[in-house]
Amino acid sequence: MSEQAAAFLVRLARLSAANLGTLVLAPVDQREHDDLLHRVDAAAAAAGRLDELDEAADRAQALIIAAMARAAYQPTWFGPNWMASLGRAEDQARLIGAVEDAAIAAVVADLVPDEAAALAQPFELIAAMAGTAPRPSAIALRDPRRLTIWAGAMALVAIMAFVAVSELVWETYDALVPSYLLT
Repeated sequence: MSEQAAAFLVRLARLSAANLGTLVLAPVDQREHDDLLHRVDAAAAAAGRLDELDEAADRAQALIIAAMARAAYQPTWFGPNWMASLGRAEDQARLIGAVEDAAIAAVVADLVPDEAAALAQPFELIAAMAGTAPRPSAIALRDPRRLTIWAGAMALVAIMAFVAVSELVWETYDALVPSYLLT
């Protein structure tokens, strides 16, 4: 895999799916898109990079789908956030297509720079929106330290509640037993 494609995949892995989902892409003109992909494929074939082209697109697709799957469920302090959404299925499909196109563009950027720029343009538009999505809850950040602290605190509260209830039960029992024995 070329350095440009690897750098693109690293950049993609660092972007938040929630940020990428803040902007809805317009539908592409399929004929123009197909012509653009045909020119890019021809340039990649002439340079012997067709396998690299396919690998970059497949890896980018796998990264974005995994990121979207992780972002689809984010528990909050009060339960799951069923009302949150990354957009309609059509919008998600366009996002996945834009990511694949940008990965392809990274592979052929040195061969056909104008076509690569046109192919990557929708993704670059979305990537420019980084940081605009609402911040997820602390639990959803999936920081192991935060989760450990939170789980430890909840376990401590549960133990304290058990001890307090046990003490009340034993005090009540001790108070009732002598009164039954004396009668």
